[in-house]
Amino acid sequence: MEQNALTKAAESQPTAPAVAQQQAAKKKMSPAEFVQYQITQRMAAIQAALPRDWNPKRFTRIAMTAISSNPKLAQACVQSPKTFLGAMMNAAQLGLEPNTSLGQAYILPYNNTDKNTGEKVLQVQFQIGVYGYIALAYRSGEIAMIDAQVRYEKDKFEYRLGLDPKLEHFPYDGEDRGPAIGYYGIFKMKSGAYGFKYMNKAEVLAHAKRFSKSYNRKTGKFYGPWETDFDSMAKKTVLLQALKYAPKASEDTKYAQAFINDNTVSDIDRPDAIPNKTDTIDAEYTTEPSEPGEAAEE
Repeated sequence: MEQNALTKAAESQPTAPAVAQQQAAKKKMSPAEFVQYQITQRMAAIQAALPRDWNPKRFTRIAMTAISSNPKLAQACVQSPKTFLGAMMNAAQLGLEPNTSLGQAYILPYNNTDKNTGEKVLQVQFQIGVYGYIALAYRSGEIAMIDAQVRYEKDKFEYRLGLDPKLEHFPYDGEDRGPAIGYYGIFKMKSGAYGFKYMNKAEVLAHAKRFSKSYNRKTGKFYGPWETDFDSMAKKTVLLQALKYAPKASEDTKYAQAFINDNTVSDIDRPDAIPNKTDTIDAEYTTEPSEPGEAAEE
């Protein structure tokens, strides 16, 4: 009986010509069809990792909408499907919708340097937006209030450091508040502890040029969200600087996990599912992300 079962199993395996036919068929797939095929192949792992309010159909729909609005992202999905699915899984595990008008998270195509070959490879990177961090902070149950704001030229603004730090912001009550000149992030814990971080626009620009992978030093230009939604990225920067002084949540919370997963390239087939930030060294953003509102919403 065992031999019969083994024989049947062997007979059920695709032959070499059949495998060749499958590979040829995949080459003819559109990016959307190819990504859907990849999701189908890994459905068991996806179902095991998804939060309760993200069923596989929802996961697939968000993935399809993301690639349909960004041709370069679709190309990255075909070249590096595991990194695309890894980025989507990071978003799903944190409960953040990528590439939607909510501004919670992004999945973006990057030309990364392969550490082994030194060659450029198109991969997909996961990035959390300012509103994603705000949502996760509230979900942690430890934050009473968290916010990030833009300071405009005509606003009344008082800011000081020292033993009695203070930040007060009175927005100008008129149609034109002037250009943006600064940004700040603030938080207050349920315990009563609080903190803030203010940076003027020049400081934010200097920080972004130093640390952002979407800044091209050859052209002196930003790409991706830093180009299309500078204020949101600036607010994220100051908010994260402020949160450095906040008591950290336990290691197993999604709030803490966000700091690990942000700006990473992940492989969905890694057993531990922990992304390695060194995978994205020397990364160069390849194209603009989809504009807010183009991706699917619930």
